[in-house]
Amino acid sequence: NSGKTHSILGTLREPGILPLAMHDLFKVDSGQRMAGLTARVSYYEIFNERVIDLLSSGAGKSNSLPVKEDIDKGFFVQGLSEIPVHSARDVLKLIERGEDRRRYAQTRWNEYSSRSHVLFTLTLERSQAPPAQGD
Repeated sequence: NSGKTHSILGTLREPGILPLAMHDLFKVDSGQRMAGLTARVSYYEIFNERVIDLLSSGAGKSNSLPVKEDIDKGFFVQGLSEIPVHSARDVLKLIERGEDRRRYAQTRWNEYSSRSHVLFTLTLERSQAPPAQGD
């Protein structure tokens, strides 16, 4: 295997950039790094000018979501699922779920993934002020 998808996702034996980054971010010994942070992910596909939420709760749901612009947010996908995650395993399960839905959509549309674009977003928000140094 080769290509962008393989480089990003990899395999179980040879993880790609995304699994490696998630494992590093959520390492047990880096609990201090995630202290006071909440994490959410979204995963969506753009195909034929349609935006498909790969993590939506409706199985096989392929309704196109609208792209909107907001003065504060900039461009965003209205109605896109953002799912809270607490570990690399949570993230990787969601990616697997999204990839399963991509395969379903590719079969239905009879197209290859090279004709679509997939976007993964990890949002980190600080829910409290970081602890003061030296306290």
